[in-house]
Amino acid sequence: MIKSGACVGKQACYYLKDSSIGENSCNGNNACNSNDSFKVFNNIFTNLNIGNNACNGDGICKYCESNSVVPNDACNDLNGDDVTNGYCNYCSTGERGTCSDGDNNNCATGLVCGRYNNNANAYQCCTCTNNDCVMEGQDWCRNNEGGACSDGNNNNCATGLVCGRYNNVETDYQCCKEYYWSSGVAICYKSSPVTNMLVGSSNEIHQESILTSLTMLGFLGLAMVATFKIAKDYHQRHQEQYNQLE
Repeated sequence: MIKSGACVGKQACYYLKDSSIGENSCNGNNACNSNDSFKVFNNIFTNLNIGNNACNGDGICKYCESNSVVPNDACNDLNGDDVTNGYCNYCSTGERGTCSDGDNNNCATGLVCGRYNNNANAYQCCTCTNNDCVMEGQDWCRNNEGGACSDGNNNNCATGLVCGRYNNVETDYQCCKEYYWSSGVAICYKSSPVTNMLVGSSNEIHQESILTSLTMLGFLGLAMVATFKIAKDYHQRHQEQYNQLE
């Protein structure tokens, strides 16, 4: 079904099958064109649901995957947050593809449409880690240790992990098991900073003790040399005096 004001442009809605195009959507050359009849008739690019005033731009929603859902007023700006490399994020139903309102039907089989950051309206398709993806009544994308996470939100990490900082970039976070707190922020680390500090201190003490011992041995050696020289000189003087008396 193509509604009014939609599919204006060269091959704007070419080769679509069993799809719905909303009002004033898919305007632009190849805006919503699958451009591959073989794949269309093998149910590759079918059942697209594009809302009103969406996918307006040359090729912006080209090759949308089957069952993709593009909401109203989405993907109209090539430089917008919902477009990557000139391609609408909602057109991918695979992992990390953008989906809407927690609707798992927007995602490929086996994936869930889950939250992943502090924006309550942002969702993406993802694997449900160990079936523990339901948090506070809704699905969350939960990454394993070492995986990226968003906004310091622990819900974006698997059970037992926190979403912590790990470098000097304030917006970079990753899931980790071992961490410490700094100014209210979780900081990931691979080995305990306390352990590192203790190892560093003992090394320094060990090195200092070696240096101190070597220094003391050096002073003792110099003192022994000086004592020997004094005794030698004293002996020589007395030997000369004894020789003169003879």
